[in-house]
Amino acid sequence: MPNILIRQDATRHFLVPIEPGETLLGRGEGAKVVLPHASVSRHHARVVMDTSGVWIEDVESQNGTLLNGEKLEGKRYLHPRDKITVGRFNLIFLGDGKEDRFFQGRYVQYLPAWKGTLDDDPEGGESTTALSLDALRALQAQTMLLESARLTDLENPEAFWCPEAQTLTFGNAGMVHVKGFFTWGVLAEVKWDGKRHVLHRRSKWWGTVSHNDVAVERAPLRNGDVVQIGGTRLRYAVDA
Repeated sequence: MPNILIRQDATRHFLVPIEPGETLLGRGEGAKVVLPHASVSRHHARVVMDTSGVWIEDVESQNGTLLNGEKLEGKRYLHPRDKITVGRFNLIFLGDGKEDRFFQGRYVQYLPAWKGTLDDDPEGGESTTALSLDALRALQAQTMLLESARLTDLENPEAFWCPEAQTLTFGNAGMVHVKGFFTWGVLAEVKWDGKRHVLHRRSKWWGTVSHNDVAVERAPLRNGDVVQIGGTRLRYAVDA
């Protein structure tokens, strides 16, 4: 299913599934995707999925709609990674192909749903809890891991994946495909155990998964570690 990704800032992304028929974007009642800001008209633009594809058109909004930086005129078909600007909001169109399963290293289906408010808190808005200095530092370290850790393909540094607090699976039946022989099914996964990311071998074949060049079944990951899954080598790194 195609999706529209709404970027709130560099790290907070939200997902809007596009279903057959019309999806109205705007600030007022009747909009299926509510974008609450004065720069957005009550009925601003509409995205339509029909048998011919997915297309967008402005609905005579006051500020207009931009598609890839140009003012939208008439009906335009959307292609994966097209950039849509509606008032102050930046949206990215994602198709339903394999290349659209990830955006900036994050698995799209793990992203929270857009609820129509910039104050949306995916963590649920819990009450404030007093923490000791040590507990605060530990929390900050965990937050750094969750927000900044990535696994980068050593042969192609532009390809990377962010495990965050979810599970990433590797193999021809996993989220991330790997090179080499005997890579069918899921060879390995990286999971968050509440404190750190941990590599787990899921293949029955010993030696298909290694950690710092040592075959493993399970290994906690630390900054700079090298992981090999099948024929793909990855570096686990945390940006300071």
